Amino acid sequence: MSHKLSLQSWMRSLSFHLLVPGLFVAFALCLMPVKQAFQLDLDEGLELIKASLYSEGFTLYTQIWNDQPPLLTVLLSSWFALFGKSIFAARLLILTFATLLIGSFFQTLRITLGKLPAIVGTLLLSVSCNFLRLSVSVMFGLPSLALAMLSIYTLILYQQKPRFYLAILSGIFIALSLQIKLFTVIFIPLLMYLLIEVAIKRWQKTGKVDLLFYFAHPLLWSVSLLTSFTLVGILFNSLNFEQLLQSNLGHNVKDAFQKQNNFIIILTLLLQDFDYVLLAITGIIALLKGKEYYNKFPLIWLITVIGVLLNYKPIWYHYYPFVIYAGGLEEELLSLD
Repeated sequence: MSHKLSLQSWMRSLSFHLLVPGLFVAFALCLMPVKQAFQLDLDEGLELIKASLYSEGFTLYTQIWNDQPPLLTVLLSSWFALFGKSIFAARLLILTFATLLIGSFFQTLRITLGKLPAIVGTLLLSVSCNFLRLSVSVMFGLPSLALAMLSIYTLILYQQKPRFYLAILSGIFIALSLQIKLFTVIFIPLLMYLLIEVAIKRWQKTGKVDLLFYFAHPLLWSVSLLTSFTLVGILFNSLNFEQLLQSNLGHNVKDAFQKQNNFIIILTLLLQDFDYVLLAITGIIALLKGKEYYNKFPLIWLITVIGVLLNYKPIWYHYYPFVIYAGGLEEELLSLD
């Protein structure tokens, strides 16, 4: 009888965990013209062309000019081999990443705050400005952010039960994220912060300085990140950063967007979800009043991303989710008061 009850409990738990991602997929497919729209963003055509050429045997960075890491192009090419070359198939791949992001975000909130805040926070994120559009647009930003969010979620699990394999998985996920888009390098200090939190909490709880624990797990995380990133780079010839860095950080790019006012652009992006901003401000106040410094992760995330964007050119509208996810976490942290 107890075995039957545990099985039923496990099935109910699994159904609940799958419900939110499943509803998001249905929501996106119903509201977005995934099949009908010829082009949701100008970048879609570029990514589809690169993936098609790669699937025909052309090599990246030599025969195919590419200003982004290779992983999404490679995945998209393999996806085409399985499901055929079509814009609908490509958008379903991006939607899969978006669903992974939604699921990771939901689980992170569920573990830290509870089910109701997780549901509300995920709903607000899903209907935030341009999120659904980005969830089905064949572009690099959202898949990269999805894997970064998965890395964060893995470290949240690690905080619950510090197991070495979770630290390794987190390092692998952020490495794969970087091999889709290098912009998520800004998450590396934040992820290290989460690892350090575990060590500090352990020290506060036991009063003992466990040097092996403090250094071994962050070292495993770092090694898994560097190893995974390097292996993908060697496999797909992406360790030559000339095309990647010059196309995104070169002086020509900065000169072309010299007149761009980053502060005004960031403010404009934030005002697209003005009600969210008001909630986030209240959340920031609640965080600053909190005595436990290790609950400040969303605020550190927000400050880090805005600080980088203020000094980075050009800023595109698809960078907005990097800010809104931190804001979404802060909104839900209001429940801590």
